Amino acid sequence: MISSEPISEASSIAAEPALAPSSKGEAANGEATNGENEIQRTTNQEPRTKSSRRMAILLGLVLAGVVVAVFYPTLGYKLLTWDDDQHITENRYFNPLTWMNVLHFWGYSHIYLYIPVSYNFYAFEVWIAGWFPSADPADKFNPAVFHAGNLLLHLGCTLWAYRLMLRFVRYAPAALCGAALFAVHPLQAESVCWVGETRGTLATFFSFAAIWFYLNRVGVDPEAGIFAARPYTPPTTRTRDAVFAFLLYGLALLSKPSASSLPLLVFVIDVVLLRHSWKQSLLRLAPWFVAGAVIMGLTKYYQHNDMIYWASIKPWYQRPFVAGDAYAFYLGKLLWPFDLGFDYGRTPHYAGESRMFYRAWLAPLLLVVASIALPRRRIWLGAYGLFLVALLPVSGIVPFIYQSISTVADRYMYVPMFGLGLLLAAWIASRRSPVVPMAVTALVLGFFAQRTIEQCETWRDDWALYTNGLRVNPASYMSHLNLGNRYKDAGHYETAIEQYRGVLAIRYDYAWAYLHMGTCYAKLENYEQAIKQLDTAIRQDPKFVEAQIALGEVYLIQGREEDAEKWFREALKSAPDESNPNLKLGEFLLDKSRKTADGSSKASYLQEGKQDFEAGLKIAPDAESHRRYGRALVGAGEFAAGTVQLEKAVELSPDNAKALADLGSSYLSAGKIALAVEMSERAVRSDPNSVDARANRALALAAAGKTHAARVEYERALKLLSPGSARAAEIRKAMQELK
Repeated sequence: MISSEPISEASSIAAEPALAPSSKGEAANGEATNGENEIQRTTNQEPRTKSSRRMAILLGLVLAGVVVAVFYPTLGYKLLTWDDDQHITENRYFNPLTWMNVLHFWGYSHIYLYIPVSYNFYAFEVWIAGWFPSADPADKFNPAVFHAGNLLLHLGCTLWAYRLMLRFVRYAPAALCGAALFAVHPLQAESVCWVGETRGTLATFFSFAAIWFYLNRVGVDPEAGIFAARPYTPPTTRTRDAVFAFLLYGLALLSKPSASSLPLLVFVIDVVLLRHSWKQSLLRLAPWFVAGAVIMGLTKYYQHNDMIYWASIKPWYQRPFVAGDAYAFYLGKLLWPFDLGFDYGRTPHYAGESRMFYRAWLAPLLLVVASIALPRRRIWLGAYGLFLVALLPVSGIVPFIYQSISTVADRYMYVPMFGLGLLLAAWIASRRSPVVPMAVTALVLGFFAQRTIEQCETWRDDWALYTNGLRVNPASYMSHLNLGNRYKDAGHYETAIEQYRGVLAIRYDYAWAYLHMGTCYAKLENYEQAIKQLDTAIRQDPKFVEAQIALGEVYLIQGREEDAEKWFREALKSAPDESNPNLKLGEFLLDKSRKTADGSSKASYLQEGKQDFEAGLKIAPDAESHRRYGRALVGAGEFAAGTVQLEKAVELSPDNAKALADLGSSYLSAGKIALAVEMSERAVRSDPNSVDARANRALALAAAGKTHAARVEYERALKLLSPGSARAAEIRKAMQELK
């Protein structure tokens, strides 16, 4: 493929040759082929002189410093309830952290995703966090460890981006600008600040490394990069480069399924930017496409259309317009990065109601036309094509789960930003005098860096994230839902109910809002409303296990044991392979055995309850399951067996305040006062804000004859409770009984 396209205007400054080419015989690609001074070029050359290499390294260090300066505050941020809990803090396979649990992710999906490499990376971070506990007792794991891991991955991705751009444009200052755009644009804040998106930065790290080794195989002109006048053929090729590239692509796929677009990205680089044969490129990338298809098939299996909110699925002929709307949205945020949030609410249904829905695609198309009209159109089309192709899996052409919240999200721009960064780098490198373009670029990048610092602040904790979410998108039902959950956890049930009503005003059929509202009404002892809301949740989703269990618990509070048992058994029918329905029915039956006077019935309930617990433990043999089993056994009078289970829970999770408090209570019931005091003290140290831990410690201290210390502990427990709550009344009564 011979092109009449002129050589880069910047080629004279983009790379300085270490040796002048031999005068004896020049190959068509500018490579010396014979003579005494023959130059042996490889496909992995850095800038060719010592001074240019030093400059590239120095600018790389500057780039790394900028990344750290912009994002280091994230080390003090919290883990969020926006999926961080599902991935890490509440992931039962990390509690306990064992080799079998780590290997589990290679055989099964988790949260509808098959990403074993990412979960193994999380497991490594959990192990590290065990060596560096958080100063805040409320943190299950030290958040700084996970934020540091994600920041290091982003730094690694940025340096890979810099090296790739340096290879393409051969001018270090231009490559620096392009990589800096990738590193510090405000749209990248979500990927770096959100630990739940570590899977994205990890996949990108492997993807960029895969591109590097692929380029080693196919060759990039070591003098002019993508500005070369004709395709470059490397003097030698190494099979190991092809193997490394494919293996790294596999690691990327197993980190995040959206990496399946990488073969298309590499194809654009290979054919458009480097002008190699498209047939040969397809042949080289055939294994990549097969591997990507397999992972996409697995993802589609785990995230089938039945799981996607019905309003998010548009007919096939409207999906290109959904994609056009998404591309136009990203281009707008690229130029004007304000009002960024985690939930834009830009669902296909919402976008379809916009007057611009059928015209938004004109914006990305006009850029294609402009690229064709400009000189060196191959370069502009290639770089812009990387942006378009990288977004394709999450553009809306194929429905995906997150579209029930929004088709667009900042994190989806993480890899596409590389294409835009390359576009910037190529533009600067093509200028005869790049000083003014670089000065303007530096000012714009400085502005972006400041905006990124501000945007990172919105990710510091749950309250900041969801409050900003409502500011950006007042119709964010996820912000309402999660703020409601935070208020509920803090005991502000009336305020939580208002947030849940905000959810239902946006999505009347959202069953989780009815569930949470019902549990709030139960806490307020308004059982009629609680039952009404939970019934509605079950009508919306007849197999809603959590709502069925919650309804059974409300009936149990009211003393309607037959109704409670009915719903606990219904939950077990709905999800026999989940641990919680088994454990809940087991708790109910063991408690019923305690209340039953008839000997045969008592034995029957006890046996069935134990069977349910054993079934639950087979599904989830974690500390919480053992704790619940032990607590239920102690309640049923099985003190020895219950103590064994509670000791197992503490063994699996030595800092579990609930398990420690329950074990202390069990020891107290068995008359082991010293052990009871020890366990209750450990529980309080583990969680100073646990009312149960402090109340149990007070009981143990009172049994040990330390009345004054017990009274102090009760007073501390009361400070953690609402004065009018039933629990506060119980503690005040216990204080009065102290001698």
